[in-house]
Amino acid sequence: MRCFHWSNSGRRFGFAWALGLSAAYVVVAGASGQPKACGPGAGPCDMPHQTPGCDDTCGGDPCEGCCEAVCAVNPVCCLLQWGPLCVQLASKLCLQELACGVPGTGDCHDDNGTPFCDDTCAGDACPGCCAIVCAVDPYCCALPPFEDVGDWDGACATEAEQLCTCAPGDEPANDNCASAVAIGLGDTPVTNECATPDGPSHAGPCNDGFLVGLGLDVWYTHEATFTGELRVTTCNLVDPAWDTQLAVYEGCDCAALSDPPLGCNNDGAGCADGSSEVVVNVVQGNCYMIRLGSSYLGPVGAGTLRLEPFVVPDACVNGIGDCLLANGTVGCSDQACCAAICANDPDCCDVDWDQACAALAATLCAALPCGPIDTSAANLDEGEPCGDDTNGGCNSTPPAFTEIVSGDVIAGTAWGDGGTRDTDWYRINVTTDDDADGDGQVDIHYNVLAELPITSFLLVDPVGNCNLDDLETPGTVAYSQSCTQVGFGVATVAAPGEYFVFAATGTATGGAVFDGYPCTPPLGPAFGNQYLLCVNVVDDGEVIDTTCPSGKDTCPWDLNGSGDVGILDLLALLAAWGPCPAPCPPDFDGSGTVDIFDLLTLIANWGACP
Repeated sequence: MRCFHWSNSGRRFGFAWALGLSAAYVVVAGASGQPKACGPGAGPCDMPHQTPGCDDTCGGDPCEGCCEAVCAVNPVCCLLQWGPLCVQLASKLCLQELACGVPGTGDCHDDNGTPFCDDTCAGDACPGCCAIVCAVDPYCCALPPFEDVGDWDGACATEAEQLCTCAPGDEPANDNCASAVAIGLGDTPVTNECATPDGPSHAGPCNDGFLVGLGLDVWYTHEATFTGELRVTTCNLVDPAWDTQLAVYEGCDCAALSDPPLGCNNDGAGCADGSSEVVVNVVQGNCYMIRLGSSYLGPVGAGTLRLEPFVVPDACVNGIGDCLLANGTVGCSDQACCAAICANDPDCCDVDWDQACAALAATLCAALPCGPIDTSAANLDEGEPCGDDTNGGCNSTPPAFTEIVSGDVIAGTAWGDGGTRDTDWYRINVTTDDDADGDGQVDIHYNVLAELPITSFLLVDPVGNCNLDDLETPGTVAYSQSCTQVGFGVATVAAPGEYFVFAATGTATGGAVFDGYPCTPPLGPAFGNQYLLCVNVVDDGEVIDTTCPSGKDTCPWDLNGSGDVGILDLLALLAAWGPCPAPCPPDFDGSGTVDIFDLLTLIANWGACP
């Protein structure tokens, strides 16, 4: 059963919400998943009765699954009574084959309560309207991924009013695969205005995860004039409102399109407004099919499709430095980001990946540096002005530490400039009182929220002499940059014991950063110097919220910074679904994967941010 319904017009989440019911009225399911009100003795599905549910018979004949199908659309039928509306739904859902254009499925401009519409708009014929709407909102037709339940509701009706304004014959010349237009290298004006859906469906990253295919799509063929890598892109070349999707297939036979495609993309790295980019290997003389579609949020638009040879500089192929840092080498380790930066500034690959290259990477390849974080939630101030290094721990002579206890939220500053960096050491003493189950072990959880790239990890001094060669680093690395907590750290340690929580400019894997983050940042995109560090000691295995309680981060689920958690944030999370390399804002629990737990967290925080 579908768990939520979404749209750009603010669709509701949860069946109880959908009908304005209290939690007490949620349908109770049996072991089979069927509502308990369904089954023998409940009354026929095609006749009203005072009791809830029906017995899956219609006119005396079996209509298997009818009760469950009706109650999925209207749970009241299995909660209160099987009234006339339930009978009407049963008639539509169980007694006729539903599909686009079938009479009786309702006007496309109306909230008709069942999947599909009859291809009439306000009483006038609008051929293909049902298919066009369902190409960008599968729920309206109960199509994958929402095949179990769906209905043509008010949002579908609004979409029909927006999308079904084209007359027959207004479709682009290359609306279908069979009518694809041949294009060469260079720029081609493109539009999918009045296009209709065509072609197979593919899993992400070919689309945004909600569409059956690639939405309202147009088609092109291209005969390669060289052997090598070809860039096919709308990246920053189309209307901002058009959220494009691209697929490139090997071969130009519409009946035998390569599956999966040779390359596909929904939102390209560094591409504004959801535009797309694919880089594929081509062979001179071979034919390739290019499919340009749209996502749910930006169904139609116009702009430019560009085809060009894609050349990756050697400094990007063999790059080793962090792209967001002045790394002292040529190029950087993210090949796609590196190539994009060097196309704008060749010196980044020929001379040095300096702060200007890092700043450009922050603009094109990652979120821009954030504004000042709110440190009002801190209960402890490091008390170290930026530029000083007063609590350098075992790096200092004599050693110097800031003392902390479990539950502390520390406001600190950090910097890395001129080949050196500020290292902050926080000493915490774990006692037997922290070991609730008495097994001699506890977990230390630590997380960091920072304006600049900050690494935090746990240090253990088994000898007790503060010799750097003797220090051990159990547990995982916590990391933050651009006011995003990428992942928290946790280490299982012996109780009692003395431990150090370390924080300094660094990379997501714990590497040190000694340059690029001065206390007086240069002009242009620049990171600040503040961070929040949160530390908690818990009994091993206990699950806790590791999010640092910053005013800036009280709403980490607002991924687009709009002030509320809504459909755009949901789509951003789904676009990042699966393994998610740092930094990855939709990975709320820092697991390294955007999954169902992150989705449920976002839904639980739906609405206006606090």
